[in-house]
Amino acid sequence: VIMLGKYKAYYGGSTLYFMDDGFTMEALQLFIEKLDSDKNFEPSKLVLFGYNFESKHQRELKEALNNYKNKKSIELEMVVRY
Repeated sequence: VIMLGKYKAYYGGSTLYFMDDGFTMEALQLFIEKLDSDKNFEPSKLVLFGYNFESKHQRELKEALNNYKNKKSIELEMVVRY
């Protein structure tokens, strides 16, 4: 389990799962900070449970990933599952 402020994500292998509802811009910012600062945190795939994410948050997360170059140069794939 990875806590991003009040949001709980699940990390296994190289995949980070966003399953719970309540995702916020604060959680997105904390995710990016953790990606840059935690040398042991290197997800290559993000899986979102689409029913718990407003389409607005899905777009914001996808846009942030496309526009942001993390310090580790990790290629991140985002997948939405229903």
